Amino acid sequence: MSFYPTEQEKESIRVMIDGLIDLLRRELERRGVRFYKIVPGGSTAQGTFLHGDHDIDIFIVTSEPDRAIRVVRELFPRGVEKKGELEIWNTHVDDYNIDIVAVNPETVERWFTLKHTEIYSKMSNEQKRIAIALKALFKTWCAYGAENGGISGVAVEELVRRFTEPGDTVDRGIVKVCEQIVIHEEPFWLQDPAAERHGIPRNLLASVVEEKWSLLQKACIEYFNTRQIPYTPPGAEKYRFIRESEGWKTIQLESTGNKHLDFHKTRSICITYCNKLRNSEKDVQECICDSYSDGKKVIVAVKVPEQLPPYRTVCIEPWKIGREAVENFIEKHPDYYIDNYGRICTTVPRKITRPFEYIKQNIEKEWERYLKEKTRHS
Repeated sequence: MSFYPTEQEKESIRVMIDGLIDLLRRELERRGVRFYKIVPGGSTAQGTFLHGDHDIDIFIVTSEPDRAIRVVRELFPRGVEKKGELEIWNTHVDDYNIDIVAVNPETVERWFTLKHTEIYSKMSNEQKRIAIALKALFKTWCAYGAENGGISGVAVEELVRRFTEPGDTVDRGIVKVCEQIVIHEEPFWLQDPAAERHGIPRNLLASVVEEKWSLLQKACIEYFNTRQIPYTPPGAEKYRFIRESEGWKTIQLESTGNKHLDFHKTRSICITYCNKLRNSEKDVQECICDSYSDGKKVIVAVKVPEQLPPYRTVCIEPWKIGREAVENFIEKHPDYYIDNYGRICTTVPRKITRPFEYIKQNIEKEWERYLKEKTRHS
């Protein structure tokens, strides 16, 4: 299958990793930065990366992470800092996307990612092929990547390690993992084995939002039916196609360049206005938000009615409220009537008759304001 890396590709990545480690070792020693070791991590180190995915993680294990990262910045001045708990510098060399991470060994939690390499490198070759195939399947459905609320690579690898056997075929392994995804209505607790060794609860499926979990389930069901993975790289337009084919409506926005920020911020704005819609038009049963960023553009997907009738029915249950409230309702709505359930009802004009247009306009307005504010402070 085309999503498996070629032997030449594996060798090229190995040469690049070795070269980076040698360069970092020489420069850190020359600058007098104390370090314990420099090791590769992630899917390229474990042998679970997809063809064409040239993401390399290098870990500098040092008691001086700030000094180490300063050296890295000087070596790769065109890179950018990744915000988070760790000291991470992201750069590009040729076709390789490289994260160089400075890890302080005195902080146990920060070793988790490095420990994952040790754990998942021990999987059998067939299990690694299962992991690659599952990543391809989930990427095809735009349900892969914690930055977009999808499943992470380490979560896929742990599902394979936990639910398959070393001798399983790729097909059997995919089925075993997919069965676990399909039988759970929502993301379940998948304990991080690296954290478990230190008695720390850490859920590897914590990043997966409900809407992406549903896409994972659909990907699995499709595989059950076809036993094929028609792999195509994910992207904003691919995501738009998937959602619109399901009947969702979509909104295109400009990206900040940060997928994680794009996803969480746009989804949060959408949810805010869905809540406002439901508070205004209480008979609206469904308003669901999801989002996807490829770093160039953002697609917000909304599942909501396009059009509502101009009037809606409002009823009160007189036996549940006081007499004064009932009299006020009747005075305000003299055209009231009693329905078959004994409720006092009337019809009132809606404030919002075009829910999607309401959501769309407000998301676009809020996002434009956010981008301007972000630019002003950058």
